Amino acid sequence: MKKCRSLLVLLCTVFQVFFNKVKRPKRMWWVHLMNVTRSQPGRGEFHAQIQEMKMYPDQFYAYFRMHMNKFFELLNLLKNRITKQNTNW
Repeated sequence: MKKCRSLLVLLCTVFQVFFNKVKRPKRMWWVHLMNVTRSQPGRGEFHAQIQEMKMYPDQFYAYFRMHMNKFFELLNLLKNRITKQNTNW
C-alpha cells in the first residue's frame, strides 16, 4: 500500500512538472531613442521630431510610409498651397 501511494505521488509530481508547465514566450520591449526623448519638454512638436527623424531613415519611413527624398519632393510641390497665409479676414 505504501509503495502504491509513493508511486502515485511520484507519478503526480512528474505529471505536474512535465505536462502542466505553461511556457510563455519572453516579451521584449524596445523603444527607439527618438521616442524616449519625445516626452521631454519641447521635444514633442512636429518640427522638432522631423529634425530627429532625418537622422534615422528607418524611423522616418515607419512614420511617414515613404522615403525621405520622396517626402521632401512632395513637400516642395505642395509648399505654396499648404503654407499659412495672412489675410485680413
